[in-house]
Amino acid sequence: MKTLLRKVFEALLTLFGRLHCRRLKMCLVHLRYVSASLSLPAAANFARAVGVELAYGLLDRICRRRSCPVCGWTGWEYSPVFLNDNYRPATRCPECLTYERHRLLHRRLTALRGEDVSPRALFVGPNIRFTRSLFKEHAFTIDIYPHNHADVLGDLVDLPFANRSFDIVVCFRVLEHVGDDAAALEGLRRILTPSGRLFLSVPLYEGLPHTYDYSRDRMACPRGPTWCYPNHRRDYAAEDLERRIRTAGMEVERIVPDRNSPEETRVKTCPDHDTTGRRLGLTYIDIVFECRPAS
Repeated sequence: MKTLLRKVFEALLTLFGRLHCRRLKMCLVHLRYVSASLSLPAAANFARAVGVELAYGLLDRICRRRSCPVCGWTGWEYSPVFLNDNYRPATRCPECLTYERHRLLHRRLTALRGEDVSPRALFVGPNIRFTRSLFKEHAFTIDIYPHNHADVLGDLVDLPFANRSFDIVVCFRVLEHVGDDAAALEGLRRILTPSGRLFLSVPLYEGLPHTYDYSRDRMACPRGPTWCYPNHRRDYAAEDLERRIRTAGMEVERIVPDRNSPEETRVKTCPDHDTTGRRLGLTYIDIVFECRPAS
């Protein structure tokens, strides 16, 4: 039954994509999410997301106040995202499905091109539209699963690349899935050139006192065992993640957008809070860490 539903979803997504019905396509994406859970909060968030999506579809044609630097989409507002009882409004581009972190990194890498940075880049678990918009050539993609977008199959803990192979490595929302994150960070440092940069992002909430490792005990997840993704291993505290990065032999700084900047408001690189975070007194943040090998 799940296989049949998946095929139906994919067929409809393809149809709406060809018809350029972006908002209807996003409604199907939300429906695919909610099909994994029948809880009442998820159903309520699904109804809210679909209602907002359809309203935005009309407003997109009247006023275009947002623009996506990744794919060039313009419209009224970005699409909401939810999973189980976690809901965030105005988050994802309805065209290329990128998030705030992708738009933030796109701006940073575009600026770096003025410094004659070599385009030898590696994207770990990539969003293929995002990858192609940044580097049309000289970019490799790696994934642990045999997806069509993966140039190389490999594990982050045992990267199949020689030392100092890449000037830029992008690793978004992968480290929290890895069992041995210390080995993964050391491997990422190993494949960077001396002047290379690693751009890293993981799910983060301000207010966590320390990193919670719940790979063996899902009850240890501070947001509850029913919220967290089945294959997540831990919830990071931002300061603790920075410490782990430094322990792996890299310097680290945060790329922080200006919430009050009109340009950042137009592109929207600062995330809104979500329902889960507000309920638990936590603030969702989408930080991109820029890391360099320590001298």
